[in-house]
Amino acid sequence: GIKLHPDFQEFMIDDPKMLDVYKEAHRRGLPILFHTGDSRTEFSSPHRLMNVIDKLPDFTCIAAHLGGYSEWEDARRELSGTNVDHTMFGTDFPMWDPKEELERFFALGFSQEENQAMLYDNFARLFQLD
Repeated sequence: GIKLHPDFQEFMIDDPKMLDVYKEAHRRGLPILFHTGDSRTEFSSPHRLMNVIDKLPDFTCIAAHLGGYSEWEDARRELSGTNVDHTMFGTDFPMWDPKEELERFFALGFSQEENQAMLYDNFARLFQLD
């Protein structure tokens, strides 16, 4: 897949110039992971990602930080029920230590089945590993 960080790369997720990039990634079977929902900029807002999904409903994308990072309500309103409404564990390495992030994850108290889905099953389904 491809990781894009609109805030660092300074582009709007829904910039019309990017649609061909997203279409080509989809054609090649490459999901795109977007850093999404940082309140400090407008580049990565959940609303902008939703604009792309509206134009490319079959586009396979991953909205990092549950689509919200610091925009939880916007992410819930914009992205619930879409094809990005799945949860996978990730560490945001190299910014954070994977071991510490995994410890924080287990402290959330999800069931063993929910943990299995977020730690592996959803990823395996997305990348057709099963």
